Amino acid sequence: MARMRPWKTEPREENGNPSSRGAGRAAIGATVVAAALLATAISGCKKEPAAGGSCELASEGEVTCLDAKTALLCSNLRLSPLPCRGEKGCSITGNVAVCDVTVAKEGDACDPKTESDYDGARDRTCAEDGKSALACREGKFAVDRLCRGEKGCDPVAVRKGELSACDRSLAEMGDPCEPRRFAGNGETEGICSVDRKNALVCDGAERGHFVLGRSCGGPKGCGVVAATPSRDYPLSACDESVATLGAPCGKPQADSATCSADGAVVLKCDKDSLTWAKVKDCQQGTKCAYRTGDVILSDLECAPSP
Repeated sequence: MARMRPWKTEPREENGNPSSRGAGRAAIGATVVAAALLATAISGCKKEPAAGGSCELASEGEVTCLDAKTALLCSNLRLSPLPCRGEKGCSITGNVAVCDVTVAKEGDACDPKTESDYDGARDRTCAEDGKSALACREGKFAVDRLCRGEKGCDPVAVRKGELSACDRSLAEMGDPCEPRRFAGNGETEGICSVDRKNALVCDGAERGHFVLGRSCGGPKGCGVVAATPSRDYPLSACDESVATLGAPCGKPQADSATCSADGAVVLKCDKDSLTWAKVKDCQQGTKCAYRTGDVILSDLECAPSP
């Protein structure tokens, strides 16, 4: 006798429909997916700013902090990274992001709004190695001045807003200079060369270079006269008690004169060539000497040799 396979029946709900267990699972799955999509949409609205991302026209020129050492500048509707290498990095003061650029690297991006004129008196940024002062030029930090003095470039002085954080007491021929920074400043009056043998002056009206001003042939060479509260830049004190025929003498002052190193020749600063020119030779048995210690021609004489 053939066996009959029993019918497999699904449990039924009270309304007589098949169980909604499977349908419930589907509904729950759909709800989870919808919630995930909604969360994604919300997170997309609150997307964190990133370098290269877009920004709104209303935010043009504004700065936000990306992390402790980087700011983002909204420029041309794009977020550009700005390194904040200073001690304070990128911080929030009130509701404003502040990027500390008292220290930077040459070539770092900078905010064009902070660009200063070439004749600006204050140093705003020091290079990481402390050997130069930087300035923002066309959106990039570039060398503005070399700081060859023993103090170099001091970012603490920059942060305090001191007039000159860059120690310019020494320079080399060919270094950049800017005589417009101060009225009658040390860059036009004279800066000592690193070897202390010469006083250098700035050669141009703007964005010039240091050139040889005068040779300091005396035993004291070129001495640095430190800055004072009333004069916030150093000067040079050039010992010209002796000089070499033909050496540069700078701008002659009060008929400036001196002796040759061997005392055999009286020299005068020629106003046309700005070099030491011969006035006369001292006769045998005499030497060029000063009567009073002044460096004017009337106080020089060929005195008997001791």
